Amino acid sequence: MKSPESAIRTIKNNQNRIVWIDALKAFAIIGIILNHFVEAYGPTAWFTNPYRDFPNFLTGLHNFFPHSSSFLISLTDFAGWLGDSGPGVFILLSGFTLMLGTLKRGIHNFSVKDFYIKRLIRILPLYILIHLITLGIYIIINHSGTEISPRSILLSLLGLRFTDHLFFYMNPSWWFIWLILQLYIIFPVLIWLYDKVGIKRFLLITILFTFFSRFLGLIHLNYNHSLYFWMTGLFFGTRLAEFTVGMGFAYWYIQSDGTLLSSLSETKNWIYSLLIYSVGLLCSIWYPATIFSNLLVTIGLSWILLNVWNILTNVKSFRFLYKPIFLIGTLSFPIFLLHQAPLLWTRNLVDNKLISIIISIVILAISFPSAWLLDTIVNKVSYQLKKGYGIKINAIYLVILSFIIITLQFYFLPESQNQQYNVLIFLILSLNVGLVFLSYFTLMRKNSFQKGLPYIISMISILVLLILPKRMNFIVLYLLLLYVPLFYFFSRNRAFNKSFAISGVVFTFICLALELILMKFHPLETLKWGEFEALQRHPTRIYSLKPNKTTHLKYNNYDYVLHTNSYGLAQPELKLNFSDSTEYRILVIGDAFTMPEGVKYTKSYPFLLEKELKLKYPHNSIRIINGGVTGYGPIEELSEINELGRQFHPSLIIYQFFINEFEEVNLTPESRLKNIGFMTNSDHGFKSKLTKILPGSQLIAHFDALNNYVSQFIKKEANPWRYWKSLLCYYSKETADSFYTIETINKVRSYLDKMKNTAEQLNAHFIVCYVPGAAEISDKKNIKYFPRNENLNDKKKYNIHIPYEKMSVICDSLDIVLINLTDALKNYPRQPVYFRNSWHWNKDGHKAVADTLVKVIKNYQYINISND
Repeated sequence: MKSPESAIRTIKNNQNRIVWIDALKAFAIIGIILNHFVEAYGPTAWFTNPYRDFPNFLTGLHNFFPHSSSFLISLTDFAGWLGDSGPGVFILLSGFTLMLGTLKRGIHNFSVKDFYIKRLIRILPLYILIHLITLGIYIIINHSGTEISPRSILLSLLGLRFTDHLFFYMNPSWWFIWLILQLYIIFPVLIWLYDKVGIKRFLLITILFTFFSRFLGLIHLNYNHSLYFWMTGLFFGTRLAEFTVGMGFAYWYIQSDGTLLSSLSETKNWIYSLLIYSVGLLCSIWYPATIFSNLLVTIGLSWILLNVWNILTNVKSFRFLYKPIFLIGTLSFPIFLLHQAPLLWTRNLVDNKLISIIISIVILAISFPSAWLLDTIVNKVSYQLKKGYGIKINAIYLVILSFIIITLQFYFLPESQNQQYNVLIFLILSLNVGLVFLSYFTLMRKNSFQKGLPYIISMISILVLLILPKRMNFIVLYLLLLYVPLFYFFSRNRAFNKSFAISGVVFTFICLALELILMKFHPLETLKWGEFEALQRHPTRIYSLKPNKTTHLKYNNYDYVLHTNSYGLAQPELKLNFSDSTEYRILVIGDAFTMPEGVKYTKSYPFLLEKELKLKYPHNSIRIINGGVTGYGPIEELSEINELGRQFHPSLIIYQFFINEFEEVNLTPESRLKNIGFMTNSDHGFKSKLTKILPGSQLIAHFDALNNYVSQFIKKEANPWRYWKSLLCYYSKETADSFYTIETINKVRSYLDKMKNTAEQLNAHFIVCYVPGAAEISDKKNIKYFPRNENLNDKKKYNIHIPYEKMSVICDSLDIVLINLTDALKNYPRQPVYFRNSWHWNKDGHKAVADTLVKVIKNYQYINISND
């Protein structure tokens, strides 16, 4: 036996091997096209790979040949079914050509890095280009069809079709890319194994591995659900033997000096090939034997096609087919990628079957020159860029292209998936692919900034677009803006890896410094409420204010000091004489408006109310008991009335009701504690501390606020954060049904009824004060967070009276006095009465409410004038 090196020298310039390889590819792709055509309009081949409900052998044998209206149609269908084995020929030839090239160069000269780079450049550029073209057309013609998943697109674009959902995603035939990528990945391992154990043991090991992998599928031990996908190539192990037999064929081809194909007589070739193929087909209809079927069918079919090619080349009358077959074979890969999707579109879009078939035939014919054109474009562009001709790459152009991508990605993607969303996804992906492709050819240049920046930007862009949560988009954008200048500075005189690492360290230091500065001087609410330090858990009210505590609260746009007394109330210490039955006590309960949030207590309406009542009724002893606690809703306030009412025996209870309490009435204690920040990650079993640190970052919180501000001026639609912040959902006719359900209304009524009953038991009057949102009161120019282009006065979209109307009906049914503070706040001479950046009243709002409540108390004669 000759050494591989000697055999290589003998066949080095033998061009016939290239011809027959391309001939087999041509026959295989024609069979695949026929299979896809037949399956688009007729029955599907079922005997190539098994599935879960596979019929028994006799049933399979009975239906082996399709039953159609005519023999010609049945014969065509059957030929199409047999064409489903075409990918196996490509798998075998792939193993053959890769092994042949490796043996030619010498197995010990094999470079894993060079192998991967060459294989990826050969496959991915063309695949990605055709994928993007297909995706673009798919978006246009399926604007009301299947939803496009960004993550699925990215994985499919990279050829990573490793799940049942992805395996046939968008274009079923692209499953082959995933299989061939797997085989490429393990090829260096296969070469190592061959070198260690020799060709015979190598084939034995890999064939047994394939049989075992297919056996696992048959007994339901595959990782996915679809047996058909598993056996087709979702896991490379089920098709590995076809690939390694091709490698073995390459070894023996070299050993025979390239004469292996003619070593057997023509008659024996046909007998052996037909025998192996027939046994493989019989195995494919018997469930247990499908372990062996694919390997036998692929070997037999490849051998049969080789015999056909020998006939065509030896018979003069067939030699006119030589060049067309050779051309189709060289274009088999782009044809394979391109043809099936248009075929499926035609079938789905054209109702008339005959017209659809005619159009499909035309499309299939067009796919051949189209495949040649696309393949030529990719090869020529790659050549020009590699040589440095034609297109001149400049770092400035790459930066501009990168930030076009970023801008499109972060500010023009709509909030929901629709046609516009799909088009922009396609555009952004295309630009990213172009950026990566162009920047690859800058690796030969010396400027590390020019080398690395496109990759950094593009990879971040793709991660943000398709993997990270949408909330993280803006964060990555602004972090990128911080990082790029650093990278540019350090890359001027340093190698890429070193400059990348140094700039990363400096970048991290800057981020930590900014985090500390923001935490100290301008903190925002993140994982916890801004008032968290002043709050504690409470056994009956879920949470409450800590007693005897002075807390400096600085968060968002607030900077104030909160004092609590020994009762845990946000007011000075109460020195009550419980034996004095003449003292008129008013218990005020409510949320942040009452506590108060953002203003000194001496500027709050409870303090001003007490002060003005004492002036108006100088002979009466009047005391305000302020039960306001930030965030309180009906659940907490009912418990508070029961406790404080029995403790202080008030004569009047004022319940300050804010519109968001229609939502808070449905909150559970767990969700309330989680929102406040009492329930930490460990309470929920989270394993990673990173989920706690990053969302709690002040840097990220400020990026969030900046993004909302910027997007307000860029996006045409209402910004979701601003929409929520403005509480427009409580006024929207579209969302009214979800906020004011019968169940919610009944809950609010139930809590108010219990509060009233408690007041009656205490011989106290009970009134409710309705607090409107700032959007009802203030001009839009005085609400910095109000969404652009929203008009609350649009009667078709909004009804600003909905919350009050619902509350009015509830109070009327319970005979409870309801005080609407809307007019008092809206007509107050000094505006605005709400903070410009938050929900709550400023000092003018508190003054307006205090004046109103004084009038209410007077009009209802809640306080009897003392004669003392």
